[in-house]
Amino acid sequence: MKKYLVVGGIIFSRTDGDMHYISPKKLIRLYGVPRNECRVAMDWNDKARLLGLDLSKFIILEPDYQGKYAL
Repeated sequence: MKKYLVVGGIIFSRTDGDMHYISPKKLIRLYGVPRNECRVAMDWNDKARLLGLDLSKFIILEPDYQGKYAL
């Protein structure tokens, strides 16, 4: 069973004030988790990948406005 649910998303950068999309692939790298333990969704509207999931069974990883990517 997958341990992490990695959800990409848009954030406003604290440093430059710009809007940035952080992909699931980049989040996996930033959090330093094994890819084979992840289930991914492009964003919270990615219903095809999220439908029917029991979110309580996952550690949810998503973009962090402050850039803190430690578990």
